[in-house]
Amino acid sequence: MRRWTQIVISLAGWVLMGSVAARSIESEVAASADQHGRAVSEPRVEEKAGSLEDARRLNNQAVALFGRALYDQAEPLYGQSLAIKQRMLGAEHPALAVTFNNLAALYRAQGRYHEAEEFYRKTLGIWEPSAAADRPNLAKVLNNLADLYDVLGRYPESEQLYRRGLEIRTALYGRVHPLTAQNLAALAIPVFHQGRLEEAEQLLREAYAVQVTAFGPDADELASCLSSLGQVAFAMGKRQEAERLTRQALASWERQLGSRHPNVAKALNNLAGILRDEGRHINTIPLYQRALRIWKESLGPQHPYVAAALNNLGEVYRDQRRYRKAEESLQGALAVWTQAFGPRHVEVAKALNNLAVLRLEMGRKDEAERLCLQALQIRERALSGDHPDLAVTWSNLSEIRLAKGDLEGSKSFSRRALSVHKGNLGTAGRNLEINQTSSLPVRILDAAEPVPAGSKKADPDGRNVRQVR
Repeated sequence: MRRWTQIVISLAGWVLMGSVAARSIESEVAASADQHGRAVSEPRVEEKAGSLEDARRLNNQAVALFGRALYDQAEPLYGQSLAIKQRMLGAEHPALAVTFNNLAALYRAQGRYHEAEEFYRKTLGIWEPSAAADRPNLAKVLNNLADLYDVLGRYPESEQLYRRGLEIRTALYGRVHPLTAQNLAALAIPVFHQGRLEEAEQLLREAYAVQVTAFGPDADELASCLSSLGQVAFAMGKRQEAERLTRQALASWERQLGSRHPNVAKALNNLAGILRDEGRHINTIPLYQRALRIWKESLGPQHPYVAAALNNLGEVYRDQRRYRKAEESLQGALAVWTQAFGPRHVEVAKALNNLAVLRLEMGRKDEAERLCLQALQIRERALSGDHPDLAVTWSNLSEIRLAKGDLEGSKSFSRRALSVHKGNLGTAGRNLEINQTSSLPVRILDAAEPVPAGSKKADPDGRNVRQVR
């Protein structure tokens, strides 16, 4: 009987910024590929003694730093910009929404999810009442909050918000437009995480076709969509296609962003997962280790994306029967995910599941069962009854019960797992992310290089966390 462990692969998004005319934040400028909060361009307001120009300049400097994943440097600039605006305009002025959104995007990228939700909610509180006049920006913040909810495992809420954003953009731009394609690709992510693989693939292919028409077949703007298509292909068992698409995304991001960018780590992580599944372990560890170094350097050691790399390294060490190193890595992943998300998140269940398999291989059957039951409890609460991750846990409980001599218990869990596996394609036991986280995947982080202010280029990728200029 096969034991199902879970690697973390990312479906993740990007950042953009731009400049806009008075009373409008509609014009969007593309960055390359970060799904962690959209930077929205800042509207012009009547200036008083030049101070608001200073606020705008500080905001735009922070947007540029955000695009380079220099989050610690960006945060104080956003804070200064916000303080100037609050002093000059008051606490309720619409211009504050720009900085609220950008701070939320920053907090989301840093893994400070509760603060991110608070500031996205503040942004919605300003833009939603005036949606008739500012529908483009309403779509942006709906998408950003949807991305955050997907990271937090609140998949139905995420899907609902993405569908609202898609409805707005379809009405504004039509179905065949790069901005609408962003929403299609973004919507695929919570759909994917709810186990609806074919629907996710259909959404991504529609988005990709629009982007190819808009940017050309070899454009760097396609990287995020290629990456997501690769992950869906992997989930459906199409390994060669998955590897080809992921290598294309990796090459594009290295060309755009340099070799030490979080997006590059996302692609390295995803490529390693594909190679591991093909049994090419000798190539896997260096890729995971490189991704881990990049995420630690750019995001800090307690970020959830670091946990993703630790989890995946732990799984390779387990494959090699290096149990001490496997346990160290998996325990590290569990600790980081628990701290970031709380003890009842689906990523915590992933770490518990993988530790359970490790304990079983080490002959510690009671510990394995306890960990697996903890994972099952989280997943039964968070996921639908036909989700592949439930089949993972039931399959592992079946083997644990068999190892303990409980044949009837083993058969019962096995039947439940098989009922799900028959309805799902590909490697159902591999929980594929998004960065992360995705990320992306875990949400494996995508941070993008911003385009200069004033560019008229449309947003290129599927899911953007928008920084506003």
